[in-house]
Amino acid sequence: MDPIERERELYETPPEHVVELLARETFHGEIHDPCAGRLALVEGLIRGGHPRDQITAADLHDWGVQPCDVGVDFLTTSQPRDNFVLNPPLSMKNEFVRHALSLAKYKVAVLLPVIFEARVGVQDILDNTRLPWKSHYIFTQSVAWLNTGQLGGFYSFAWFVFERDYEGQVKRERITLPKTKQHRTRQGNGSPGLATALFNWRQKTVAKKKHQGTTTKKQKPRRNTMMAKRSELYAKAEHKFKSIGYIVRQAVNPDIDEVCGVIIYGDGGCGKSYTVKEELDRLGKKYEIINSQLTARGFRDKLAANPRGIFVIEDVEKVLRSDTSDITGVIRSAGYGQKGKDGRRRRTVAWGTAQGLPSFEFHGAIIIISNLPIKNNSSLRALATRFTPYEMSLTNEEIIACAYTWSKKGHKSRKSTMTAVECRKVIDVMAEEFENYDVKFDLRLIDQCYADYLCWRDDEKHRLMAWESVVVMRVEQRAAMMINAADAKYADGKQEQKFLEQEEAFREIIEETDNRSEQVARFDQAGYSRATFYRTAQRLGFDFHPE
Repeated sequence: MDPIERERELYETPPEHVVELLARETFHGEIHDPCAGRLALVEGLIRGGHPRDQITAADLHDWGVQPCDVGVDFLTTSQPRDNFVLNPPLSMKNEFVRHALSLAKYKVAVLLPVIFEARVGVQDILDNTRLPWKSHYIFTQSVAWLNTGQLGGFYSFAWFVFERDYEGQVKRERITLPKTKQHRTRQGNGSPGLATALFNWRQKTVAKKKHQGTTTKKQKPRRNTMMAKRSELYAKAEHKFKSIGYIVRQAVNPDIDEVCGVIIYGDGGCGKSYTVKEELDRLGKKYEIINSQLTARGFRDKLAANPRGIFVIEDVEKVLRSDTSDITGVIRSAGYGQKGKDGRRRRTVAWGTAQGLPSFEFHGAIIIISNLPIKNNSSLRALATRFTPYEMSLTNEEIIACAYTWSKKGHKSRKSTMTAVECRKVIDVMAEEFENYDVKFDLRLIDQCYADYLCWRDDEKHRLMAWESVVVMRVEQRAAMMINAADAKYADGKQEQKFLEQEEAFREIIEETDNRSEQVARFDQAGYSRATFYRTAQRLGFDFHPE
């Protein structure tokens, strides 16, 4: 595609798509196209039977075609029009639709990605009361833009039609163009109308630029470069996954006594849990997953019932949410101990009761998975003194490279399969939506989005909306959760900063004096209460009790 056309977002509408619109909708009075480009959409209106003298066009840029008012910034105009039919620049689609709805007297028809209805911030458009949303005409094939001669990506497009004083449900219809119509503008079949002339003009322009040496390089090498970059990024990610496998093997190897537990931490959705489980399954190890709140006594009983077992604590922050200090102590005892005379570590877990202090030795392994950095959680910092920490740090580009690489294998569910091409379509939509929200791609969502696609593909009779819309809504929900979690982490981070300051003051004081009363008094002078002194001591593992 020509760089200027790409920069100005010129994607010329095939006239056949406009003809299909006019076959289903009646427009009374003038029709105005405010982003007319080279008048491809106007030709569609003429082909569809609308009178030429009732069609007007304008554009911000001069594309060398007439009749068209050039230099007109639609978003600054205030002239009412009977009707608008437009294919707006995608980067400003919301603004164009809102402005058209504010100026139109009777009807507005906009060509947009079918997933527009699922996007954030468009509910006011879809709920417009002056010109309610009337129709949704979905094209089952990707649009072949005239000026590129190529399909318009993996998105389906649709006409969104708004009509004054309309009452009732949104009418939804799927339109499948015959192949002869779908490709006519690219193949030049039929009479040489404006669309064919425009495409021929485009071809001549490219040839002229090529002759002048100003055309851009071939597009295929760019794609090859992108694929090579993804392969390089995936290789880096794969090395990190193998590193997790290596430390998991060390932790569950009974002959390696120095590593009895590990903490794997990093952003959620980067494959930590999946990699751990995959490695344990590959080794043929039985393991128990703990991923909900659990009391210290409950966890101690689990260890006692299976002292040689492997325990995987997922989302450890949930487990630590209640009874934090006590359960942290149980985990620490099970993960590390002093060496005996035979050279082996004795990991003794004790639990005080009214009947005494029953204890047992734990010989298994504990694998902790956390979405929080160790430095941001005092319990994790305490555990890190006994466990082997490993940070799983993947860039967003590496995560996306993993998603695309895995999509090449296709997907199998219980009843259906997806080809690699179908998987890539889903990943394309997910990647763009996560980028729109400026959050990291979440690998945990892939299987759910594949399921959404399969439901759409295999149940044609009950389709209410395109699969892209469902995937977008799912990504939107996950992104909102991730944004809220980031806000919560910020709040937790402020609390943890207080803990760090308290712990620093505590350490300084106990190094300077052994007198408990003086320690508490000096801690109070530092601005912290007596209760905070003992809570800080407990967090740091000191067996201090109020006097």
